[in-house]
Amino acid sequence: MRHIFVTILVALSSFAHAAVDTRLLNQLAAEDSDEKIIAIQKIAQSAEPDAKSILQSLADGNLNDPDGQPITINNRVRREIDGALAVLKLFDPSAVVRLNSVKEISTNADASMAPMLRKAIAQESDVKVKALLVEVYALATLKDPDKDIRLAAVTALATSADPNNKSVLFEMSKPENEAETAVRMAAFRSYLQVKQRQTVVENVGRVFSGLSLASILLLAAMGLAITYGVMGVINMAHG
Repeated sequence: MRHIFVTILVALSSFAHAAVDTRLLNQLAAEDSDEKIIAIQKIAQSAEPDAKSILQSLADGNLNDPDGQPITINNRVRREIDGALAVLKLFDPSAVVRLNSVKEISTNADASMAPMLRKAIAQESDVKVKALLVEVYALATLKDPDKDIRLAAVTALATSADPNNKSVLFEMSKPENEAETAVRMAAFRSYLQVKQRQTVVENVGRVFSGLSLASILLLAAMGLAITYGVMGVINMAHG
């Protein structure tokens, strides 16, 4: 009864909001996992109000097929659902949730996420979240067939603070990884900018480490000097 109730609820919700296409809901019940995954991706990309509840119901085993039987999923489909739910958090009312969502998907951003990321960028109002969204979108479109999109992607990564992106840009500057000369040159320029910025940060860190060590040595020297001045002998323990 619980499964039937959830199915009816989702169906009514879909009709009420004219949101998720009924054909996609039916496709979730397909025997082929690839068909399920395609439906999951399309539902997530729609970013409709009901998308999150439908995918969560599918993950929880509370979604039925048209015949009233629970829709079963394997680990591969479950991973796809988890990724889709993470992406849908990009549209959460809370800026903190959106920021955490961007960070979560940044490690495995790919071309399939590009439409969602583009949509999220267009409506994002928080400066910090938007900056990170632009960076993740760039990572997701590095292999786009359109050279102009790839060019925009490598250019956007020039302002990245992530050290991992330095190696990504360096690889993009190689002829075997990028056919277009303009894109390779832009990737190398971005690589140099990221490298220079990281070098500055590392040097500042070295300065602070040096000052810290120098202060310890200075305190030790002062201790020995005071002990020697009072006692007339060098006492390492007291120093």
